[in-house]
Amino acid sequence: MDSQWGRPFRVLAVGGAPVPGEGLRGGRLGLPERLAEELSDALGREVQVDALGDRTLTLAAAAASLTPEALAGQDVVLLRLGTDEALRTLRLNLWRRRMSALLDRLNALTPPSTRILVVGVPAVQSLPGSERDDLSAARKHAKRLNRVTRRLVRTSAKASFVRLPRAERDLELQPAPETYWRLARFLAPQIARRLPATPSVPAGAVDRILARFTERIDQLPSDGSERLLRLVSHARMSFGTRYAALALADETGSWRYWSLGWDADDRAAGAHAAILGSDAADVVTDARQDDRFSGLGSTVDDRIGFFAGARVQWSGVPVGALYVFDGAHRSGGRLDERLLRSLTRMVEQELRALLAERHSLTDAVRPLPAEPTVSTGPQFALTA
Repeated sequence: MDSQWGRPFRVLAVGGAPVPGEGLRGGRLGLPERLAEELSDALGREVQVDALGDRTLTLAAAAASLTPEALAGQDVVLLRLGTDEALRTLRLNLWRRRMSALLDRLNALTPPSTRILVVGVPAVQSLPGSERDDLSAARKHAKRLNRVTRRLVRTSAKASFVRLPRAERDLELQPAPETYWRLARFLAPQIARRLPATPSVPAGAVDRILARFTERIDQLPSDGSERLLRLVSHARMSFGTRYAALALADETGSWRYWSLGWDADDRAAGAHAAILGSDAADVVTDARQDDRFSGLGSTVDDRIGFFAGARVQWSGVPVGALYVFDGAHRSGGRLDERLLRSLTRMVEQELRALLAERHSLTDAVRPLPAEPTVSTGPQFALTA
């Protein structure tokens, strides 16, 4: 990774059934995957969520699992523990001792910037094979455990306590994609609002990062253009549009295009230049009514009705844009924005992989093959 601004934001989720995705048969439907998507939307950057746990993970077992290797590079540690202890009505002094030891271990093994979120023990309402009186006792005990945890968390500069909403307290008994998604939607803003402000890239570093990027993008691995063009094709199919393109800055101060549906030219450059100044994914349902597109000329106005685009970043610096458009205007909304952000993250991941491969090569890299879908265009200034 080239710098701290280019790496994914990392979360380590530690706990029982919801954490490892109990009850799911593969796919990207569990809590780690859902939380990564929701938190990525909230933070506007790539998020990686690692899972550590099983259905009956206890405090003692969690502490033993949290090794320096497991914690290395984690920005947030999310603890979802205590259901087993509540059902067994573990003595409060043991819970206090074990939770205190766990928090001390996390404080010692993580840097000051790491945030620790302790999710409250849920009050389980039903459990197959359990008597009503036992569950009633477990719910009362869960409240006692949470009171102890709150007091311990207050003594830690890194830690925060998060109380589960009532609708999510029986999640262990509902191992379905919808419930994991609901829990992820609750947890993502809880994490985001407890984070310090993201530092901006130092002004002096922007030019150096951009120069390093343009140097490497002009010497991609031999299959680099094909891999990027596949992502452009994926974006076009995902949105169902006629046109799609990826524009990246090159060493000459121009743009290099990977495009489908038309040849890259001045009009294409104008289309993506319209969104380079925005951090957010931009979905324009009718570009004819948007002032940013008014200067593109009558010909391109005839082509652009619906437009969706987002900046592509490398090491925290904008280096281009991914965008799709169609001749006809159409409705758009939050789902389009989420899809666009997801596609942009895929491009950024592929760029990191490609440029890392290029940087590690010891032999000469073959020049890019001449192909009609890759071309350069007029000069435009990138804005950070």
